[in-house]
Amino acid sequence: MATMTYTERNIVEAYSTLFNNLSDVCKAALAERLSKAEKKERKVEDNFALSFGGWEGPDQSVDEIKAEIKANRKFRKKEPVFL
Repeated sequence: MATMTYTERNIVEAYSTLFNNLSDVCKAALAERLSKAEKKERKVEDNFALSFGGWEGPDQSVDEIKAEIKANRKFRKKEPVFL
């Protein structure tokens, strides 16, 4: 578990003092919102981690992959259009 800095500990302490004066309904609503915010943050982190990585596919050498890409290229020549 990550440790909190001195400043973060003071912030948490200040908020907990404020929360002690709220009704149980307000405390439950705040807890729900904090839970949702944490889940959303985790989802963003998970999506970022999935956005990069290595090549996944059949076991081919680099030269075989390059050759396959070059073989599948299709070029078409377009005639220039004069206006």
